[in-house]
Amino acid sequence: EQTERYLRERFEADVEIGRLDASLPMSSSIKVILTRGKGAVVRASGHDITVWLRGRRDLPPLLKMGKVEFELDLLTLWNEPVDVRRVKLEQFALTIPPKGERSSMPDVKFESGGVKVIIREVIADGSRLTLLSKRPDKAPLVFDLHQLRLFGAGPGQAMRYDAKLTNAKPPGIIDSKGSFGPWVASEPSATPLAGDYKFEKADLGVFKGIAQDFAATRYHSLIVERDSLPDCLEVTAETDGLIMGLQHKSK
Repeated sequence: EQTERYLRERFEADVEIGRLDASLPMSSSIKVILTRGKGAVVRASGHDITVWLRGRRDLPPLLKMGKVEFELDLLTLWNEPVDVRRVKLEQFALTIPPKGERSSMPDVKFESGGVKVIIREVIADGSRLTLLSKRPDKAPLVFDLHQLRLFGAGPGQAMRYDAKLTNAKPPGIIDSKGSFGPWVASEPSATPLAGDYKFEKADLGVFKGIAQDFAATRYHSLIVERDSLPDCLEVTAETDGLIMGLQHKSK
């Protein structure tokens, strides 16, 4: 119940969980007796977890997890924040809707118990990131994340990430490190992303008239002066009042 509530409140979403299991290893059982739970670790797993934008079952799920395994400090279940030491995700897929999809949601209010959770490390190798387009005739951008580590997830704070992925277009291998978040539940596409990357073996043959490999290294944390924006551009992402993303209004 606490896992489902955390996901529901963290992502302002509808949540379905196929099954949840929990166990207390023998060594932790002994600690419960000898130290009144101090240092005891609970191991838990969930299967077939699906998270939708609240009230938007017409869109693809925001999150899908075939399986999630995690370890947490037993005592923190009653003394927040809950300390989750490690989370391992299998068959993890994150789908980001285009800007503005929240605006067409019904005005649904729900009670929040304010579950506070600190996650030290997330392992999500073999994941997939999909960015949906506003235009129904335009295919989404799909990124295969071969290796993904996230560190230091908590309320209102950015996570550090270390990832190796295949770029959507042009295809190529990207090694990237940086920060992601804090998560913007009201507009997921506006969640801040900053870091640096190395792009290798880019296949530019997908572009007409170009047939060669390309490699690049770049730091991507640019900001734009608001007063300098031309009318043809609109802001797609902000953090602390700073413009972090733009797109042409015709797109």
